[in-house]
Amino acid sequence: MYEQESTRDTSTLAMLLFRLALLGVFFLLTGRLFQLQIVQGDTFQSDAADNRYKLIEVAAPRGVIYDYNGQILVRNQPSFEIAIVPEDLPFDDPETVVNEETEEINKVLIALGADVDRDVALGIAELMFRRLGRADFAAAVEGAGVPLTYNRVLASSILDVTPNNEGEPQYIEIPDITQPLPLPGLVALVQSLVSTQKLGNASQPIPILGLVDRIKALQMTEESYRLPSVRVQPFPARRYIYPELMSHIIGFMGVIPREYSETYLQEGYTDLSERVGYSGLEYTYQTELRGVPGYKYVEKDILGREMRTVGQALEPVPGSNLILNIDRRLQAIIRDTLQAKMDEVGSDWGVTIAMNPQTGAVLGLVSLPVFDNNIFAERVDLEAYQKLVDDKRLPLINYAIG
Repeated sequence: MYEQESTRDTSTLAMLLFRLALLGVFFLLTGRLFQLQIVQGDTFQSDAADNRYKLIEVAAPRGVIYDYNGQILVRNQPSFEIAIVPEDLPFDDPETVVNEETEEINKVLIALGADVDRDVALGIAELMFRRLGRADFAAAVEGAGVPLTYNRVLASSILDVTPNNEGEPQYIEIPDITQPLPLPGLVALVQSLVSTQKLGNASQPIPILGLVDRIKALQMTEESYRLPSVRVQPFPARRYIYPELMSHIIGFMGVIPREYSETYLQEGYTDLSERVGYSGLEYTYQTELRGVPGYKYVEKDILGREMRTVGQALEPVPGSNLILNIDRRLQAIIRDTLQAKMDEVGSDWGVTIAMNPQTGAVLGLVSLPVFDNNIFAERVDLEAYQKLVDDKRLPLINYAIG
């Protein structure tokens, strides 16, 4: 009899403790729900709105360049680039063994074919080199355990550019990116750039591969459902019509060099992946050719894709066109005449300048040897670039000005 009452009391106590624990959990959840909905509700609504609506910069069409007779010398050519949005990458969970951000970037690069396509791997490495600079590029790759070799090149070359560099040629040691890097090295480069971008505007897409054809662009758009950090963006690549005549005069473009990022930010640039003039008229008239960017406020879906524009967009102001005093036909005559004379005397270099004696206007300017600035138009043709670097005549230098 006593044992039955003892067992009943124990069961009653256990049930009471269980109910008290259940009641405690209920109050805990209720309190947490109150905190989330009432205390922090406005904050979460604000964060949700920030994630849903974004202010996007819209690039202005770059100005076209004509010769004296209205012949087009430079025009814009539609193309695509693949970009990553840092804030849309998964956060790294310190309690897991893998790095979620690294894994996501790895998936993106595999989707692009960086592990099997030589041109894709070279294109990513070249773009990362321009954005990171040679020191951070080397640190990221070698930090991932990937060895690098180095080449001695002109400091004013496209891969380590000093805009509008003049004076005596200077040489530096830079990583050799004419050979494709393995996937871990490419992942480390992209992740390094992502980390830098997160310190600024994490919602700004970072281009990781340019010169993407329409088929590849459509393929990557279809992959966005499983790779929400990926963006496929149109951008106008420059096409130089007469490179054999005008390369030194017109120059070429590239993304803002790392060494000059602060300068461009102070001048009002917000996107450090924007392409700017590196030399020639593209550099000298960068502000006029660039125009004024526009802005639009867009609503995005859960995958980060633009659904619609909210409100009135501020349209960009197109860049100004340039009309030169130089006559393309006269330029061709000067080039042919100078080349014939160089062949006659056995010279590797030559310069001819034709001017109007009354106004001082330059009607023709030829510096030989020349180079094809189209190899730098979208992304660097590394094989062609290496030939320029190895050429002892230094064709990248405009001998007419120094």
